[in-house]
Amino acid sequence: MRKNRFTIFISSLVAGVLMSIGGYVFLATKLQNGFLAAFFFAVGLFSVISLDLYLYTGKVCDVLDGTRECLLDLSIGFLGNMLAAFTVGYLLRIVEIDLSFVASVVTSFKLEMNVFSVFILSLFCGIINFLTVKIKQSDLHPIWKLFGIIFLVMVYVLANFQNCTANVFYFSYANVWSLKTVLYVLVTAVGNGVGAVVFAAIFKLLKHRDTNETQD
Repeated sequence: MRKNRFTIFISSLVAGVLMSIGGYVFLATKLQNGFLAAFFFAVGLFSVISLDLYLYTGKVCDVLDGTRECLLDLSIGFLGNMLAAFTVGYLLRIVEIDLSFVASVVTSFKLEMNVFSVFILSLFCGIINFLTVKIKQSDLHPIWKLFGIIFLVMVYVLANFQNCTANVFYFSYANVWSLKTVLYVLVTAVGNGVGAVVFAAIFKLLKHRDTNETQD
């Protein structure tokens, strides 16, 4: 059953909060152990996927339906994700635990990349996000789903693939917003969307061909 838009907005806010929590723990553990930091970030995204919350990178494939309703839902979800990540980033700046140095290092690395690199890294993040959703929807045992999702997310974190929601949190916590930062987020969002949609279209085509071959 299709969710109403108020539910989508609230769900997207919760998803943005959980992604931000994952990002915060990532910052808190990154200097001690990069693998552990990637794992804790992955747990945050696993929670979003398990609870079927509205995260742009997981729902962007709905545009393949080609309806205005899907596009509007996606826009609302994207806005909720960004708003939550932005707010949580600035809220956590208030607490006495200071992770500003780590956040500065992380965001400086991101903002030093050229636009083409940002897009490519975002595209591969979108592909992995699509695969995590496919795993969630599969008939695998819950333990294998848990392992598969967390493993894939750790891969994209360790590979420095770029997630638009997480980046809004990092930029907000580091307080580095500028026109360049906004452009970075937009390029990342487009890259995430293109990666996920292209792979979704490929899977859809393969499934259609398999169905036709079975009928023949």
